[in-house]
Amino acid sequence: MKKKLATLLLFIGIVQQVTATNYYIRIDGDDSNTGLSNTPEGAWRSINTALYGYANWGG
Repeated sequence: MKKKLATLLLFIGIVQQVTATNYYIRIDGDDSNTGLSNTPEGAWRSINTALYGYANWGG
């Protein structure tokens, strides 16, 4: 039983690492951007977009 649990936890950890996405917030960003790039043209401007917008997009 312990071996199965350890295998399951390892699998969950690997899946989480594979599906991780970085989102960027910058003072010179724009909330209409995707948030996927650490540039003014790609980053969000506000933390609210990261917190509330991402939740509304089904992330």
